[in-house]
Amino acid sequence: MLGMGVWKDDNAVFFKFTHINEPAGFFGTGIFGQGPYRFSVTPYWLIYQLVGYQHVWAYYLLILIFYFLITYLVYKVFSKIISPVVGRVASFLCWPMSVWLLIW
Repeated sequence: MLGMGVWKDDNAVFFKFTHINEPAGFFGTGIFGQGPYRFSVTPYWLIYQLVGYQHVWAYYLLILIFYFLITYLVYKVFSKIISPVVGRVASFLCWPMSVWLLIW
């Protein structure tokens, strides 16, 4: 996974970073953009400023951190709304899907 290159969608994000004030694709203008995809590039802007696009591992690390946070959030929400047991089951089901999406 760490040896992977960037995909076409990732290239569109990098194009947006290098042309931040232009309406690149459906992202709109600026870092926050406009339209339905306005915040698609926002989480990756800091990583791009730190490491550029040569070190792809940083982007995968950020995605992995997001998956951990979402799994924890699912656990907390379902534990609060239904029960702690359901929260554990929901987070358990969320984690394999997250790992599958990460390696896909």
